[in-house]
Amino acid sequence: MTGSRSLPVLTNVQLRNFSLYQNNRNLSIPILPGVFCLAGANGMGKSTFLAAINYALTGTVPNPRRAFRSVENFYKDSLAFAPKYFDGRVEQEDRPIAEIELHFRIADHRYRIVKNFFESEALREFEMEDPTGHPLVDTSASDPRARHSAYQNRIVEDCNLAGFEYFVFLQQMLLTFDERRHLLFWDPRAANLALYLAFGVEPSDTERSEKLRLGIDSAESNARNAQWQATIARNSLARMGGSDVAGLLQLRDTHEQLVEALSNAEEEAALAERAADDAVLAAAGAAANQQALRREYDRAFARKVAGNRDPARHPVILQSLSDHTCDVCGSTSDEAIAAIRAALNEQRCPLCCTPIQHAEPQNFDELQELDDELAIAKAESETAQARAERLQLEAQDVQARALSAAAAVEKFEQANAEGMAKIISASPESEHQRRTLEAEARNAVKRRDEFRRQRDAMHAELEPLQARLSSAYHAGELEFVPTFRRFAKRFIGLEIDVYLNQIQNTFGLSLEMKGSRRQTTTELSESQRFFLEIALKMALAQHMSSTDSPAALLIDTPEGSLDIAYEARAGDMFADYVQAGFNLLMTANINSSQLLKRLAERCKAEDMELVRMTEWAPLTEVQAAEEHLFNEAYADIENRLIGGAEATEQ
Repeated sequence: MTGSRSLPVLTNVQLRNFSLYQNNRNLSIPILPGVFCLAGANGMGKSTFLAAINYALTGTVPNPRRAFRSVENFYKDSLAFAPKYFDGRVEQEDRPIAEIELHFRIADHRYRIVKNFFESEALREFEMEDPTGHPLVDTSASDPRARHSAYQNRIVEDCNLAGFEYFVFLQQMLLTFDERRHLLFWDPRAANLALYLAFGVEPSDTERSEKLRLGIDSAESNARNAQWQATIARNSLARMGGSDVAGLLQLRDTHEQLVEALSNAEEEAALAERAADDAVLAAAGAAANQQALRREYDRAFARKVAGNRDPARHPVILQSLSDHTCDVCGSTSDEAIAAIRAALNEQRCPLCCTPIQHAEPQNFDELQELDDELAIAKAESETAQARAERLQLEAQDVQARALSAAAAVEKFEQANAEGMAKIISASPESEHQRRTLEAEARNAVKRRDEFRRQRDAMHAELEPLQARLSSAYHAGELEFVPTFRRFAKRFIGLEIDVYLNQIQNTFGLSLEMKGSRRQTTTELSESQRFFLEIALKMALAQHMSSTDSPAALLIDTPEGSLDIAYEARAGDMFADYVQAGFNLLMTANINSSQLLKRLAERCKAEDMELVRMTEWAPLTEVQAAEEHLFNEAYADIENRLIGGAEATEQ
């Protein structure tokens, strides 16, 4: 681990007067290192348990209907949604007395907090101690909101963050995979902030980059609005043109079509250029692989034929026959190649015509294998090079179309301006109104240009911060990328690559599977999306964690998306994360799935705790009728925890 961020490590969760769990309204649950698995039936409140833990830590519950826009908006929206989430899960009469108590540590600081479910920005109790038990805060005389403020300050300091809202984002978006099924891979705004936090960029730089990103988006939006206001004013001027109004409306429609065509062409050009760059890199890799195999063949040939040379296996002869080109003189004639073959058939050296003296036979299997690999590598290199050349040509064509579209827009705008001037001059009766509209158009253009200048200035300030993130990522990818690949391959069984990409002022991550970039969610199955996202969160958490405070992931397991072939593999992926020294708090349906069975077999009782949730709340009529199935499933998993998997196999 190369990370340096200390993160919360839970040790105990207590719920008091929590109405949802009717059979056990007061719970005290120790959280041991390794896997804490809350297993139960549908509708019992498994997801709520994880939400309650995150609520206690952050005072928030994310609103599943709100997209991530900024860290500030995410915090405010989640803060406001929290009481709505617990309303109904906590009955009216229990609202004043329903509490959650958490015990956790960050590095060597021990925390204890008590929070009501409807007091998002207040703490009923807050204690903090050093390793010797010495109190580090005294909030006994504080009111609940002041207590909560003191807690926020200590969390921010211990986790090395710019503000409490960043801790909320870190806990809810990066260290949690819950029933929202939010995917960082396909949310560039959230991924951008996650990368700043995970790769050790200074808190002040992280905060500034987020504000600049929002400022750039705002300035761009304001510039578009000003441009639209200028367009409205100009259209009003056009409508004053009397009999020419139809022509002006046609001009406006044509302009909109040209602008849309330009936007589409620029987007297509950017995608084509990216695809061409990727293909050039792939071709270079294939060529390098071919050259490496050729050098390996030459070395193997020299070892094999030292003192026992067979011209037919010499690299020069093999290359000449393969390429249909004499590797000595460069001749490509059929006669030259036929002469080489004739000399070999007559057992003469094609270069000096000396009769071939055969010594003891050698085993040329290694050379044959290398020769086969070289032929495959040559074909792959040629294919990759052809693809790169094709995509480069296609990119040039698309760029030419984009330039042509830009020229068409410029030409139209010039012609349109002249036409409007003629129409205005032909209508002197509306001089005052025309002058007002002209002033509106000019002012709107000035505002547009000012917003664009602000945008460009913020871009210039953001660039060095982006460079620092890029540098931090590339310094850390030697650990992070192999870690992600390892988790991803454990689940999906394929080599998966992850790449840093940048679109305008936002960084994100993209996947490559089987040599193809997966840019949209539709290019992966539901289970692939969910569990590759979990693999990403595991790799990021492992990378960013300090050794004294390893990250704990909260996972509402989406096992329903898995087919039977991938259940055990998902269990292996979870086990790999835990056995690397990290903690996992997860929920799962208790069923015949191989996920929990494989996890239990790998972790055993010393690294995995299975909690039966069916005792917390009443079962439905259907569930109660089949309760013996739950008991059998629990027993099967518990047997595997103590090493008895073989006895339970059917």
